Amino acid sequence: MLKPKKLLCWTLFGFAAFQMFEYVKVQTHGDVVAYKRLAKAIMKNDGYIIKDVSAKETATKILTTQSGREELFHGSDILMTYYNVKSRKVSADQQSVSLVVEQVSRVNPPGYDTLWGENEVRLKHAVQLVKRDQDWIIQTFDDPAIDMGPTGAGRKSELRLFLDL
Repeated sequence: MLKPKKLLCWTLFGFAAFQMFEYVKVQTHGDVVAYKRLAKAIMKNDGYIIKDVSAKETATKILTTQSGREELFHGSDILMTYYNVKSRKVSADQQSVSLVVEQVSRVNPPGYDTLWGENEVRLKHAVQLVKRDQDWIIQTFDDPAIDMGPTGAGRKSELRLFLDL
């Protein structure tokens, strides 16, 4: 029989292991990987990958609003970026997925040089992916820069962007 202290330790270890397993499982789904590939291409302004992983009209919309994305960072140096998947809804036929993801970037504003980043920029992305053959393609992509872009200039007050600046 286990003593209460050992039982508590094993329970906490099991809970932590389960949480880690669930995190890795979500982050390695093909649709989430395709989204992260697009998000990283947007951060690097890589038009080739943006066009490769998304539908033509979505790629065009993303590329025309790139300058708005750069404005969201206020000239800060981006040190690291990670993604929190807030929700993932798979269709019954497993051919489409809706994601809501929070992209968190640790940044150093001009004049700062910290290891972890003085501030963070949080962007909420709403993404619809569809499966074509064996590949996931981004059908729709919404983020704060698209709301600020040419088609959404009037909705700037509705922008939900969390800045620690």
